[in-house]
Amino acid sequence: MSKTNNVRVVIAHYNEDLSWVNNLNYPFWVISKHSLPLETLPNKGNEVSSYLEYIIKNYHELTDITVFTHGHRNSWHNGPNIDEYINEIDFNLDYFNINCIHCDRCDMDLADLGDQEKAYLDPHKEIIENGINIKIHSDKIKFRAAACFYVKKEAILRHDLSVYKNWYSWIMNMKEPSGISSRVFEYCWHIIFTGKHVDNYLNF
Repeated sequence: MSKTNNVRVVIAHYNEDLSWVNNLNYPFWVISKHSLPLETLPNKGNEVSSYLEYIIKNYHELTDITVFTHGHRNSWHNGPNIDEYINEIDFNLDYFNINCIHCDRCDMDLADLGDQEKAYLDPHKEIIENGINIKIHSDKIKFRAAACFYVKKEAILRHDLSVYKNWYSWIMNMKEPSGISSRVFEYCWHIIFTGKHVDNYLNF
């Protein structure tokens, strides 16, 4: 599939200027935590809890493609403005991280990042493994940072609704900061949706 009209853009918003959404060629859905104190329900888990909230609420009514992105129009991890980039995407993969195509701070090998990054993942990776029935090896993960991506409906539906609910509950109840729970998922979104440790951006 290249272009499709059955697309929705899901935006995890906190306090960013969202005027750019009016430039999108696709319908959008904003999940906002504006004015909610950090580390209080439901403002935990950064963008991850917003993405999971959307999947849980729309699991049975997903569009063919869902684009998950942050609320800012531009940041270090995007090349062009995100609205311009989304409007030009060819949706020809099951999953693809839509951040910078060439950026030293974006394309990462988890094994090269050091013990601190692996310490975020290793004590918590069982929560992901139990949902996807794949053993996660942190030394094999190659990923694109910042967790903005598109994914096909079929890739989301490869996991039961209960899996996403369990992940959401874990984020809401974990005692550690949101920076840890969001990092765990940042390392693993491509594994969740493709079953592969190496993000498929490396094929481009």
